Amino acid sequence: MAIAPMAQGLLPLTVPPGFSAHAWVDTVQTQLIRESLNTARAAGQPERLWLHGASGVGKTHCVVRLVEDNAGVYLHASTIHPSEFEPIVNTASVRQWVVIDGVEAWLGDRGREEAIFSLWKRYPGVLLFTARMPPHHIDWLLPDLQSRARSALVLPLTRLDDAGLVALLSRQCDARGLVVSDDVMAFLAHRMPRHPATLIRWIDALDQRSLEAQRRLTIPWIRSVLPEL
Repeated sequence: MAIAPMAQGLLPLTVPPGFSAHAWVDTVQTQLIRESLNTARAAGQPERLWLHGASGVGKTHCVVRLVEDNAGVYLHASTIHPSEFEPIVNTASVRQWVVIDGVEAWLGDRGREEAIFSLWKRYPGVLLFTARMPPHHIDWLLPDLQSRARSALVLPLTRLDDAGLVALLSRQCDARGLVVSDDVMAFLAHRMPRHPATLIRWIDALDQRSLEAQRRLTIPWIRSVLPEL
């Protein structure tokens, strides 16, 4: 899903079904994140936001939705080196804002942190970083970068509550075109994983098994495949 810089520009963002707008569950936290991004963009100045949360809580899903809704650029740190950010810096006048997802991949190496520091100082627009931890919980190698990171607007994202997880289950089924009766939905809700990323993978697996078996989602059939999921 990540975009990588290319000689001719940036590849378009490809969004899998589980990350579509229809599969998204908005919360008070995600509304605050969106509002903070909009405020930062409206300021027309270099702004730095830091979104943090445990693995699998929905950080990537959140920023993918923000990118699609607000004409941003998505990059995943694990797929590029900070120095490859140069094409975006050079075309900043046509870029409204940039997400760097999973910035941990750039930390703990002096050369990479120096490249981040250069980007942090030079990029004239809005940068939104995502990480598992807030800046003050990270062991930085560069004190100057640590100071800059701790001055960013820090935004937390926590796991969905039970109502949110049920809503996510329903939306994930709808996004895949799965026809689910009320009884089946209640059955799934009592057995689904309580972790958003795991829940999405679980629905992916259930969808794939139903396609392979050419079976509708019924309680007896789901019960028979649950141990394999």
